[in-house]
Amino acid sequence: MALVRLEAGKLAIKQTPPRSYGRAARIAAKAMVHKLLSEGHRRILERESAISVPIINEMGAWTATTKAELSDIGFRQEDIRPPALVLPVLTWAGGECPMYSRIRPDSPRMDSKGRPRKYEQPLGQSCRVYCLPAARAFIEGLQSVAGRPLPELDYIFVTEGEKKAAALVSQGLAALGLPGVWNFKNVDALRGDWDLIGPKGQKVCIVFDSDSATNEQVRKAEDRLADMLRAMGAAVYVCRLLQGDDGAKTGADDFFVRGGTVDELDELIEEHKSEKPEKQANAAEGLIELGRSRAKLWHNANREPFATVPHVSGGFDNLPVRDRSFREWLGGEWYHQRKSAAPKDALDRAVDTLAAHAFFEGQEREIARRVGHADMAVWLDLCDDRRRIVRVAADGWDFVADDACPVRFVRPKHAGSLPEPKPGGNMTALSELLSVDADGLPMIEAFLLGAFMPPPGGFPILIATGEQGSGKSFGCRVLRRLIDPAEPSLRLPPKDERDLAAALGSGFILAFDNLASISPKLSDSLCALATGGGIAARKLYTDSEEHVVMGRRPVLINGINDPASAPDLAERSLFVHFVRPGGDDRKAEADLETLYLANAGGILGAVLDRVSRALRDRGKITPPGALPRMADFAAWVHAGSPEAERELVWQFLAQNRAAKNAQTVEEDALSSAVVALAVSGEFKGTAREMLAKLNLQEEINGPKDRPEGWPASADALGKRLRRIAPVLRGVGIEIWQERGKQRVWHLDQKISKTGVVSVEEAATSTTEPEVGSLVDDTSFDTCDGASLKVSTVETSSLNVDLAFVDASDTCDTSPPIPAGTGERRRIEF
Repeated sequence: MALVRLEAGKLAIKQTPPRSYGRAARIAAKAMVHKLLSEGHRRILERESAISVPIINEMGAWTATTKAELSDIGFRQEDIRPPALVLPVLTWAGGECPMYSRIRPDSPRMDSKGRPRKYEQPLGQSCRVYCLPAARAFIEGLQSVAGRPLPELDYIFVTEGEKKAAALVSQGLAALGLPGVWNFKNVDALRGDWDLIGPKGQKVCIVFDSDSATNEQVRKAEDRLADMLRAMGAAVYVCRLLQGDDGAKTGADDFFVRGGTVDELDELIEEHKSEKPEKQANAAEGLIELGRSRAKLWHNANREPFATVPHVSGGFDNLPVRDRSFREWLGGEWYHQRKSAAPKDALDRAVDTLAAHAFFEGQEREIARRVGHADMAVWLDLCDDRRRIVRVAADGWDFVADDACPVRFVRPKHAGSLPEPKPGGNMTALSELLSVDADGLPMIEAFLLGAFMPPPGGFPILIATGEQGSGKSFGCRVLRRLIDPAEPSLRLPPKDERDLAAALGSGFILAFDNLASISPKLSDSLCALATGGGIAARKLYTDSEEHVVMGRRPVLINGINDPASAPDLAERSLFVHFVRPGGDDRKAEADLETLYLANAGGILGAVLDRVSRALRDRGKITPPGALPRMADFAAWVHAGSPEAERELVWQFLAQNRAAKNAQTVEEDALSSAVVALAVSGEFKGTAREMLAKLNLQEEINGPKDRPEGWPASADALGKRLRRIAPVLRGVGIEIWQERGKQRVWHLDQKISKTGVVSVEEAATSTTEPEVGSLVDDTSFDTCDGASLKVSTVETSSLNVDLAFVDASDTCDTSPPIPAGTGERRRIEF
């Protein structure tokens, strides 16, 4: 088989597709580079499909001659045999980077009906809208983008397959390709591509093969596609190709091969008219009119369409238009009027049209779950049958009707109703419901108050620990029910960010039960949620666009032992320890439930009183000390606490964090060793020199002597130092990096070796920025030799034996670090 190289003008892969495009995209891009196209396949494209040479080169088509080449691009079926024409699938979002590749085998295999399968694509691969770069330039010209060329006809053509789309582009037309006439049906990836292309206001012409006028299945597919495009705001036309002289089926490429011209093609275009039964068309129009008259349509900042619909018992519900709940509501309204079920196709068309109305014509509004903020007030959705809202302002709180609330609350399916808050309540019943130590109740009260804090400040994470039978799971359920009751009350930890993002949609509070440990990735995600960051993931229907879920949420975590080993997570957390009650003090859960029901309204009323006080006094009073890491939260809790308790609450917050800092240092081998090095005297040197000193000090002679997580290289040590620096500062160890050729590290103990200061002073000594991020804190990289000032701290005995897991230790590219000798010891100062 003769092979030729692609000529000048071939598609140039300027960069490797990003990881978000998926493995298939990276394989397809790699395969296109320096591949050859056989003479036979070039003849198919150029002579038999009327594709110009520049467009052939832009397609990046090549010939696979071995099974290994087919396997490399995802085709592992044994009955698919080379040679095959490989057509990289280019999309609007991907530009010159293909998403995957389709193939046209020279010897196609047969399907279950004995018909040849002309085209194949990798198993499990979503279909995409094929868009050559030249076609995108033409479409952007129609969309009035400056500097883009206009096509010969002012239509966006939609045809079947890559070759036919390329044939139309070769004639100077804007053309897109579908992988099959029915392949767009219920495929989210294709719909996502259309969202990016933006057909609103454009003339879109469907040009399927000549049998579209006589083949019922093809005509149905054409109507379905036309309805979708019309719902997106396009004016839809069709091109009725004529059959060949011999009665053979004609496609867009065949039309030009047989001498057809662009002007002749233009004469075959007509406005699309649906041939659906009149009754069904009337049903769709009736549903659309019903939705527009009974619902208020709008969208949120994430481009998701919503509808505000009346509830049967009064008030309103805010429903995602594409959600099943809205379809059920619209179908119910139709049934109440017509006493018959709405036709499924009519309901589909109505939902698509109403979604387009919400996005293109509706206002943009913010949504909230359970707690919202607007007009200098905090709004609490009780989710009861009367759809009541509580408005909390600086002058107190009261109930308002749903339609008087400026916040659009979305009520998840399993959301429960809150107890009715009672004026004049108090929190004393919490001491009977929750078996916690002396510091526990102030932390719990601070967490409940902090859950209502307006943005931009971050929420703390409440971590509850205690042995079996201490009631920590029951206690967490009580706290969840006081602010955001839902089923299930407590969840298992999420497996990945997508599960965590899904949990955000189920309610306001995230509550996880019985965590033994928190992975570094989950720890970073929780840190971002605590401080108002977001979780970014690929949308399900496209590889090119990220779906960002913003999550500023209170989080509850319980476990037998403290699972927060990462310093950055610990600094964003409050810690409560549950104690196992004695025999006489132990109550049955049924009795505790009765006690909760009797006091829940008073407890919630007391919390709302504190929220009102915080709104009134925030900014008017000054906390008795420097602000800690969660500065906005600490100031909010201080302002909301009763005046007589404010100073004591501030001390409890300081002690809670200081105790955690000391525990973290005690349980981490590297932190303990760094403290010991600082106690022995000031240090100034490179990370390599520091690691050598630490190895010498801790008697680490080789890999076998390293404690778990001990850095194996200078680079790994630098990364660990940046992560543990906030904790070290919390126990009076100042550490920073001086930028220069050698990037010198400074280590200094800011404590007198004979005198110490209070834990409270140390815990309130440093203010850190509250930045929601899913990556490690690299703020030390900008220190440039400047010291980060901290206060002194009282420290306790630090036992060096445990460590964090350091993911960077797996890559050691530095020369060996000198080992040390001596005895491991307990550090006290």
